[in-house]
Amino acid sequence: MQHFVRIQSAVPNLRGTHPGIFAMLRGLRLSGRLSDADAELAEGFVGRSYALHDEPPASVFETEPRALSWFIEDDGPAAADLLDLALDVTALLERYGIHTQDVRCAHPGRVTYQDAVQVVAVPWTAADWPF
Repeated sequence: MQHFVRIQSAVPNLRGTHPGIFAMLRGLRLSGRLSDADAELAEGFVGRSYALHDEPPASVFETEPRALSWFIEDDGPAAADLLDLALDVTALLERYGIHTQDVRCAHPGRVTYQDAVQVVAVPWTAADWPF
């Protein structure tokens, strides 16, 4: 059975959602708060991210605004490398007071996109449960 992990903001944003680590990294980079050394480190993280996985098509999120990205947690080297990168990004975010949490599950919702290392899924709602 596959398991999935999402590393997201521990605190919801103004829209009430919990952004994922790469969205938070993008926001931190744009904020101008990073030191020169950390800005260079963040740039390296972005490069590693693109080398390790493809960004899901924007249309996935445009048609399903509640959709969330999840890493596939398995023993494969690609998934392990991506999760190692996620830990590095998390450490940088934490240094700037951006706290994260790991969410793990076997069923992240209705999957709308999948590749070798990630899925995008629309979270279940109460209407999805048969009881």
